[in-house]
Amino acid sequence: MAVAAVVLVVVLLALVGLLLWQLAVLRRRADELAATVAGLIPAAPLAPDLESAFGAGPRRLIVVEILNPLELAANKVRSARLVGGIAPRLVRKIVNEQAVKIVIEKLAEEGVQADVRIHRAS
Repeated sequence: MAVAAVVLVVVLLALVGLLLWQLAVLRRRADELAATVAGLIPAAPLAPDLESAFGAGPRRLIVVEILNPLELAANKVRSARLVGGIAPRLVRKIVNEQAVKIVIEKLAEEGVQADVRIHRAS
């Protein structure tokens, strides 16, 4: 009986050793993952109205940012270059509104039902 108790103690000690080794491996892995997460760059936040609509849900959002609105306006209308120098915000607003109209028309031609709106990022 004493031999069985000694064998049981040895088996339990081996099991505890194995569990401690597994714990050390898991701790190292957790440290590696924490270092990886710390190095990640957070995504840019959505504008507040978009955050409430799309922040945590199954809906998806396609964002289009027109990077050259003043150039586009100048190519379409000669006086836009002059107005763009004086009131660039107004030109950007008009270009964005025209882009929304074009997108709505083109999507409708393809049978796509879409809600197309302009949102201002913070």
